[in-house]
Amino acid sequence: MVTCFQVPVTSTYTVSQWKHAWTRLASEQAIVRTQYVDNALETTSWPLGVPDKYTERSFTDIPIEDDWTVQDGIDLCMEWSDFSRVQLAVFHHDAAARYIMITNTHVLADAGAVFRLAARLAWHAGNDSEECPTHGLNITPLQETSTPSPWRNAHLFSQTATDTILTHCRDSGFTLTSWVYAAACHAVLAANPPATWPVAFSSPVQPVSKLSASTRHPVGQAASSMAALPLAWSVERTDAVADTARRILAELKWVSAASVASQESYISTMLRVYQAQRNAKSTIAFPTVNSLGNLSPLLDAYTGVQVATRNNLPTLGVHAYTLGGCLNLSMAWCSSRFESEEIEKFWTTFLRLVVEIK
Repeated sequence: MVTCFQVPVTSTYTVSQWKHAWTRLASEQAIVRTQYVDNALETTSWPLGVPDKYTERSFTDIPIEDDWTVQDGIDLCMEWSDFSRVQLAVFHHDAAARYIMITNTHVLADAGAVFRLAARLAWHAGNDSEECPTHGLNITPLQETSTPSPWRNAHLFSQTATDTILTHCRDSGFTLTSWVYAAACHAVLAANPPATWPVAFSSPVQPVSKLSASTRHPVGQAASSMAALPLAWSVERTDAVADTARRILAELKWVSAASVASQESYISTMLRVYQAQRNAKSTIAFPTVNSLGNLSPLLDAYTGVQVATRNNLPTLGVHAYTLGGCLNLSMAWCSSRFESEEIEKFWTTFLRLVVEIK
């Protein structure tokens, strides 16, 4: 996983000071390694300073030019193709750090652990860094109730509305996935207006799946490909949903362009390193969008399909797919970790923005 933290432009701390802070961090922080041993999960805690291949640390300082972007840094970190080590990269301009990126084995369930590492690192450096994503829906303390609560929303757009949305995406030059993701982004901003602009967002693990059909078999065959790589983008105060959609599309394109080796390394690490408990101190969650594409060629024998994922972790997952010429959107969440009013406000705004063509 590659997690990017933006350093305030007012920061006067040098690259050497960040390196010194990283060294000091090794004496007090630990990571948790989870691996499969004899088909069973084995979890072990290792301090950062132990010279073990799973906890070996490295520090890299990389000068950047004026036209450098966050995605350039993520691309470079992904080229390392080694997610078995905790690594820190400092991207700087004239020896003043602009961004720090942490590459490590904490994937999905341990995104919060990376934030704790970065917060402590900033404390050692005497500098407050801004973590991404900066906005999302508020996570509440675990609420136990004997009354079942709603945990999923689903919406079926009419064929006319679907045609309008798809035509708009095609004519505007972006994909349905980027459009839905942008609508979710602006729905979050509408629910929780930021104090400052631009707003930075990142998705440490963004699943991108594609389904395809083969006619070589009498009954047809389905094939699925999956990629899970980090994305990063920003939203300006004046941005419309279409502006954000184009920016997200540019981030999504690099996923398909990434080398097979880096994708396989990332996905295999994601599957092996899974923590049973998510960081309880996480305060916000930003929904991931999983676009399944057009399911009609594969599921033409069915009149309807419902897709959902459910767990007890404070996560939000949106599924988008087309069946019978109609767009379907669904979202699942842990009802004991989110306020129903905020979920409803986000969902209502989200659906309106998806179909609202300007």
